[in-house]
Amino acid sequence: MIIDPSKGNRERALEDMKKVVDVASRLETDLIYAHSAPHPSWEIEWKRLYDEYSPPLKVHVPREFSWKESWTRYVETIGKLTNIVEKADLKFSLEIRPYELINNSDCMMRLIEAVGSKSLGVIFDTGHLFVQKEMLPIAAEKVGERVFLVHLADNDGVTDNHWTPGKGNVEWESVLQALEKIGYGGYLNVDVAGLYEDISQEILAGKRYIENTLANLHATKNR
Repeated sequence: MIIDPSKGNRERALEDMKKVVDVASRLETDLIYAHSAPHPSWEIEWKRLYDEYSPPLKVHVPREFSWKESWTRYVETIGKLTNIVEKADLKFSLEIRPYELINNSDCMMRLIEAVGSKSLGVIFDTGHLFVQKEMLPIAAEKVGERVFLVHLADNDGVTDNHWTPGKGNVEWESVLQALEKIGYGGYLNVDVAGLYEDISQEILAGKRYIENTLANLHATKNR
């Protein structure tokens, strides 16, 4: 609804956000987040998410699509949603994902600057950004204080799998050092998806891997 070009659906999104804010306030949370989603006019065919999500099997953008018009409408809608969240003293964040309107750190910063609210930020998902060929430490510096939550996911840099940290090609020391450098002090969510015999064990393995990596980094710093 956020990205839908029809006025009715965008207005419904604003009304729904007011309900979301009410629930979030009752739960005493401080963060609401969403995905940007692909534009509804784009025809993208892929296999199931987290199995073989990239590259897509087919991409078709209709000739009548206008990036300028879609961007202007999107900035306006995100601005109105952020205003609703901000009035409730909460934060609103978008998760950067491949094949969606906001799909890299530069595009996210352009959106943040266009909206002009300190209440708008990003879900920093290492798996999605790694597939987008981002240099993760540089991406972290670009978004800086606008990182409101971190998802830790690993993959091979080609397919948007969400493996547990340590099972793919993400270089975790540099990622954790960059997050420390920008002063991030929030949660690090181990974001594992897919079919496993026991997914809880995958999550715990990732947690231990990150804890060990952090311990080694601190031990090296204190020598």
